[in-house]
Amino acid sequence: MIAPLVLLLASVAPADTGAYADAATRQLIERAMARHGSADSSLLDYEAKFRYRLSFGLGRRRWAEVPNAAAEEQEGTVQWAAPNDLRVEILGQRAASRSRDIRLSSTFDQPWFVPRGLGDSIRVFGNEIPPRAAVHPLAAGGAEWYTYRLSDSVQIGTPEGRRIRLLAVEVRPRKNGPSQVAGRLWLDAGSAALVRFTFRFVGTALWLDPDDEESSEDRRINRIVSRILTVDADLEYALQEGRHWMPYRQVVSGRVEVPWFGELVVPFEARTIFDDYVINSGRQIVFRVPLPDSLANPDSLDADSSQDPPRRDRQRRHRSGGREPGEARDDWGRWSDGRYEIHRAPRDSLRAYAGWGDSLVLNEDPAADRAVREVQADLERMAADLPPELTGRPRHGFTWERLPDLLRYNRIQGSVPGLIYQVQAPWDAFTRIKGEARFGLGDQRVVGGITVVREAPGARWTLAGWREVQSSDPFSRGNGFGNSLNAIFVAHDDADYHLTHGVRLTREGSLGTGLELTTSVFVEDQRSVRRDARSPINDFLGGSGRFPLNPPVTEGGFGGAALRLESALARTRWQLGADVLGNSDQGTARIFGSLDRQLLRGRASPMLGLRAGITTNDPMPQQAFRAGGMGTVRGFGYGAQRGQAFWAAQLDLPLSRGVLRPVAFLDAGQAGTASGLFDAPLLAGGGLGLSVLGGLFRMDLSRPIKNGGDRLRFDLSVRGLF
Repeated sequence: MIAPLVLLLASVAPADTGAYADAATRQLIERAMARHGSADSSLLDYEAKFRYRLSFGLGRRRWAEVPNAAAEEQEGTVQWAAPNDLRVEILGQRAASRSRDIRLSSTFDQPWFVPRGLGDSIRVFGNEIPPRAAVHPLAAGGAEWYTYRLSDSVQIGTPEGRRIRLLAVEVRPRKNGPSQVAGRLWLDAGSAALVRFTFRFVGTALWLDPDDEESSEDRRINRIVSRILTVDADLEYALQEGRHWMPYRQVVSGRVEVPWFGELVVPFEARTIFDDYVINSGRQIVFRVPLPDSLANPDSLDADSSQDPPRRDRQRRHRSGGREPGEARDDWGRWSDGRYEIHRAPRDSLRAYAGWGDSLVLNEDPAADRAVREVQADLERMAADLPPELTGRPRHGFTWERLPDLLRYNRIQGSVPGLIYQVQAPWDAFTRIKGEARFGLGDQRVVGGITVVREAPGARWTLAGWREVQSSDPFSRGNGFGNSLNAIFVAHDDADYHLTHGVRLTREGSLGTGLELTTSVFVEDQRSVRRDARSPINDFLGGSGRFPLNPPVTEGGFGGAALRLESALARTRWQLGADVLGNSDQGTARIFGSLDRQLLRGRASPMLGLRAGITTNDPMPQQAFRAGGMGTVRGFGYGAQRGQAFWAAQLDLPLSRGVLRPVAFLDAGQAGTASGLFDAPLLAGGGLGLSVLGGLFRMDLSRPIKNGGDRLRFDLSVRGLF
């Protein structure tokens, strides 16, 4: 498999010894390169079964153990013959998801796995990702681009009782290049055969079309994509018949990270397992579809098509069926030294396949998931020290992580513009230092702080020192993007604020799949602040532009601690929290929780939200619970009732499906003393709303139904990603 890039590498002068950590490493890699460049003449053909599984989830933190939102599996057989002919027969397909809105189904028109061994160029997912093939560390001239270091060794046993020693070689880019990998090679010490290869794609032009000329704008786009998308691979081989290292487990995994929208993370994984090998049977591959004249003669192809057939050739491939449920489908073409064919049974036959032997579950194997995370963590440690040009992660510069960082507006400060500057810590590649400064145009007050964040496999640690105007309500949306919009246009601010100066240490980690624990300790000074802002836009639109007064707090220096346990699945999200705030004179402890549940499967399902909490006797004002407002009882102003305990329930009833979805809603709640909570006046409100893009943006028209008069309220909210 020789691409133009690799041909160029082969023409360079021999690399100097700077590529190798020591003489032993050089000797091993040179043996492995020779083995990589020669074909195994003892392997003539093989047949095997395979199972392919694709899954993805939705999470909020890079290293969280995110539950799968959907999974799909395919099962079939593979037949390979030298020099490189391949036929894949897909016999069964099944899928499952946590929501009817998610339907996962994958179809490849090229082999998605590596049937024998990687060539001099590396791509995955049907030879499509990345667009620009990466240079293999064992390719001719690879030492021009990589450094090699022996890092570990291990002995494994075979079914025949043999002991085999494996040597691990750490591979890193030696200099910036358009498409490279960083990872670890596991080599058989005796034969120098590649037994396992774990790697991450990096590069200065990794996601650019190789046929296009690079520009500064293209390089900027590549950095953005590299920052958002991470792709890792783990190719593992098993010894068959005591002599052939054959594909055993191949995993392509990664994450799509969108930090600008509340740290949204989409982890994905494609896993292929091979077993039941039959080697050197002598059976010929029978292809169903004859190649056209344009592809039948390899010499008629373009020079680079032996490695990656041009898109125009792939577009001309014949496809029979695949358009109707009762039809089969064939995809085929030429590749390096041979041809391939993928045959899919008719859709009804795929679904009726009875050879699974088990049931499909969303989170299949905790041990396998843990192994994938360990590989990702190892690769992350390697990539963290690489130049930002290769990874897309800048080491310093102005940044923003959420939309509220750009737009913040509240009744104390009005508009609060600011800047955030971030640098990578010189002592640790996983640690970044962030400085933030903001100026309240309404109260003429400077706020901000310095935060040190260590985002590493296992947990996130945050040490923050700040001066900030904030709320202590655990259900408040103060300083959030949606609340800022509501304050700007409607003059509704669902938070009570106070000025704090303090220091906080926080740890965020996973207790299990989909279960997150956040703990923190802090010391802070809290002071009352007055309302200093109004909404001129609301005034211009016909409102008064005035906000309610901001209530005072119990002032002083306090110490405290907090914890929050939360879980989010496709249809259910819950949270349980507790905190304590106090000093030598007084203190308040609280316990609170929430549950949001989609009652039915489907896009137009009713949604139920429950909130509740209780404090110790005589709570400080800033620690009391509130009923009323968008987060508890719509139709009432924020904090219409306050007290030691509270509960609230919200029911949303979508009236149709679509991008624009009308919604009817009904809310109820109470707040008061713990002993007299249910004797307090019941707040009940309801109304109609218009939901856009599944609730990402929403407009609500509400009114009190009980204990609140007949005033209509209009509110804007942004949920989901923000």
